Amino acid sequence: MQILNNIIQNLQLQNLQLIMQYKQSCKCIAIQLSLTPIIRNSVDLVFDLINSPQFRQERTTFQNPNDINVIIESGGGDVDAAYHIAKLIHSNFSGTVKIYYSKICKKCCNIIGLWRQ
Repeated sequence: MQILNNIIQNLQLQNLQLIMQYKQSCKCIAIQLSLTPIIRNSVDLVFDLINSPQFRQERTTFQNPNDINVIIESGGGDVDAAYHIAKLIHSNFSGTVKIYYSKICKKCCNIIGLWRQ
C-alpha cells in the first residue's frame, strides 16, 4: 500500500509542476478541474477556489489577471452544474477565457454553449 501511496504522491507532484510550467508558458492564470462527475457540489468547489486569498494573490502576478485557462477533466455529469461553473468563470474573468476539456465531457460543454469562444 505504501508503494501505491508513493506513486500517487509522485504523480500529484509532477502534475502540480506541469501546471506551474503551463501557467508560465501561457502567461496567465490556469486552473485544472478534476470533476468526475460534475455535480452541484462542483460549483461550490470552483467558487471556493477562485475566491480563495491564495488564488486571488496569484492572479495579480500575471500581466492580465482577467485572462484564464481552464483545464477540465471529467467523465461528464450534471449539465446544470456545468452551466453554473461556466457562468461563474465568465463572471469573474472579463478577459480571454480558454477552456480545454476531454472528448468525454465535450457533449456537456457544447450543450451549455458557454465554453465555446
